[in-house]
Amino acid sequence: MKRTELVEFGDFKITEDTNKALRLLIKRAENFGWLIDICKPPIETDLSACGREICFEMKSRQDFETSTQDQINALWGLAIPLGFTPYNRYPLDDSLSYMFHFFGCWQPLMDRILAEGRGHLMWSSVVCASLCDIGKWGGGKTLVRTIQAQLHRIGYNCGAIDGVVGSRTLRCIQANNLQNTELENVARVLCERKKIKAPANKSTKGFISLPNREFQVTCYGRVHTVKSNSGVSIESSGGGRIILDIGELA
Repeated sequence: MKRTELVEFGDFKITEDTNKALRLLIKRAENFGWLIDICKPPIETDLSACGREICFEMKSRQDFETSTQDQINALWGLAIPLGFTPYNRYPLDDSLSYMFHFFGCWQPLMDRILAEGRGHLMWSSVVCASLCDIGKWGGGKTLVRTIQAQLHRIGYNCGAIDGVVGSRTLRCIQANNLQNTELENVARVLCERKKIKAPANKSTKGFISLPNREFQVTCYGRVHTVKSNSGVSIESSGGGRIILDIGELA
């Protein structure tokens, strides 16, 4: 059972939502004088088969040459606000800085698992959810994992994608009024169900308190930070990325 198909983009196959974001990125890049295409990544991760791994080629439309670092900086500034997550932590001058993942509907799944302090289960859950979504999961307990993945996609936190029908998974199934329903039918209904819409906010603000700590903060995309002695203020008007390096107590 699968919810979505991979679509062709040149010589590659990617998910429909990755394709949509990629075409928007190419259009926006052209407005800023850049030409973008995709190529084979220097390395392949487990998300390569999921159609969510992209490596970019980039050049200026102008007559003058640009440095690799200028290309990378421009690419990160354009791609991250559209939901692309760079493989590298920082925009280093190397080939891996052109490599991105598009987690799309699985970004909330990542955020929920990380927020629970279960980061060691995050990558395997995202890969499993992505493979189940396109019908390419080759492991066991496919039906339950598909149900768990689709619960996350539509907005229900049932924990890690582990193939176990535990209490959290049962509560989420019940919340969808699918109790006493065969698992195959549960999966089928969830695959067709739309994501829960959250209220739209034009801008959100927050503060991370770090008293008596040395720290450095770097942000990309539509995220702005202001550093103070006691922490960092954050304002987001859209997609972006924050990197926070925290040192020892001062």
